[in-house]
Amino acid sequence: KVYIFELAASSSPGESVRFYCNRNENFAGNPHGGLHRFPGAYGEDDDEGYFDVAVDTIDSMLSGFDQTQEISFVKMDVEGHEFSALRGMAQNLWRTTFIYFECSSLLKDAGHSVRELVDWLDEQGFDVYRVGRPGMIKLTDRYHEIYDDFLFWSNCLAVRRGCAAGIELVSKCEFGANFR
Repeated sequence: KVYIFELAASSSPGESVRFYCNRNENFAGNPHGGLHRFPGAYGEDDDEGYFDVAVDTIDSMLSGFDQTQEISFVKMDVEGHEFSALRGMAQNLWRTTFIYFECSSLLKDAGHSVRELVDWLDEQGFDVYRVGRPGMIKLTDRYHEIYDDFLFWSNCLAVRRGCAAGIELVSKCEFGANFR
């Protein structure tokens, strides 16, 4: 099942957060621009192109659901606020198997490093991998500072440690494995 909430996810509930609209082609070549939290992050912003969004934690959003049911997969693209959104999901991480999220230079703009996020997810029981063309590169226990310098846009996958499905996926996709 998929549920949609018209809220911005963060580490604590709040009144609202402002999003800016960029109507120019973004760095990825998207001709429709995009949304972001940092004025001028993608060049010139439309003077009237912003709106406010209510903020809550993912834990709060999930409070009305069965708390024993597994959360198989979380896909997150929150323009640099992945760490805040995941901290706001701390009470539900124990039942989450996979978290697919974006690591970009916007994470630095939000005041966090990839290392900080990887270390925190490690403490929560996840192994974190950078998803790339040759395969997945493990970041947990093998972190190198170069990952903070060469972010731009890359996707990461956090896998609940000890999960059978995660072990199978990693064995097939980790860099250096024989791809099947």
